[in-house]
Amino acid sequence: MTRGIKIPWPRVGNAAVASALAGIGACLLRLHAGDWWLAPPLPWQWRWAGISVTAYAALCGVLALRTQRRSARHDSQASILIVWASQTGFARELAERSAAVLDAAGQPARLLALEHVDATTLAATTRVLFVVSTSGIGDAPDHAQRFVRETLIQAPALSTLEYGLLAVGDRNYGHFCEFGRRLDAWLAQHGARSLFDRIEVDNADPDALRHWQHLLAHLSGAASSSTDWIQPHYRPWRLRERDLLNPGSVGAPVYRIRLLPASEALPQWQPGDIAEIAPRNPPAAVRRWLDIHGMEGSQPINGKPLRDWLAESRLPANIP
Repeated sequence: MTRGIKIPWPRVGNAAVASALAGIGACLLRLHAGDWWLAPPLPWQWRWAGISVTAYAALCGVLALRTQRRSARHDSQASILIVWASQTGFARELAERSAAVLDAAGQPARLLALEHVDATTLAATTRVLFVVSTSGIGDAPDHAQRFVRETLIQAPALSTLEYGLLAVGDRNYGHFCEFGRRLDAWLAQHGARSLFDRIEVDNADPDALRHWQHLLAHLSGAASSSTDWIQPHYRPWRLRERDLLNPGSVGAPVYRIRLLPASEALPQWQPGDIAEIAPRNPPAAVRRWLDIHGMEGSQPINGKPLRDWLAESRLPANIP
């Protein structure tokens, strides 16, 4: 197994500066060949020089000790490690929100990408929250492949580890949340204890995210009445064009689409902006589904009318 080596850069920098000063002093000393010192130092001068050097060394030692204690105190306070693996950035965003919730409740958390985690890290940690997504055909995100190759093949003793796992996926694709399930099984197989059942998020399901948020509040000891995470405010757009880019392909079709705002002008895009698209069924298709099943559509489900749930869901393709 390949392990990373932690380099104490501040100490390396201090040593480099000290070496440079010593070299400069040696060069300057060569300029004073011969009897350049006119008189030997007096005893009181030697005493003051010794006192100054001793005081400077003591000050440096105190500052170094305080820095080490502060660093150790910060690591001990960050008692929860949040590990993320994300292909599109959504799982990482959820991990960052989770850390913010814990920090706001006075429970410091430390964020770490999955590729920087190994068996030694997990064995030395008491509590970890995983937020991982699945890509491809049940694979880990690209950046987490090192963890899969080097760590998932090991059998570490994780009996002192408690963990929670949020698996992010989309049921419209095969192998739903497969990597999250695989990671969960591996942790349990090697003795880690689950804080709660694995939570699976289907296409940013708000109910699953709300459940995860309430579990975070429980872990931090804070009230669970904090504001729920909500999705971005969407505005209606129209599909203007859709061109099939891979006709005859054995895989799924790939389209190039052109969208236009339904009633407003085009937004002013800035570098770094992200467009999040949430497809919806047209009202006529939702109405046909409700008519076929003899339903009206206004009955509330989890605080939202049935017709709104249907508008955001994939309806059967054989609706007349």
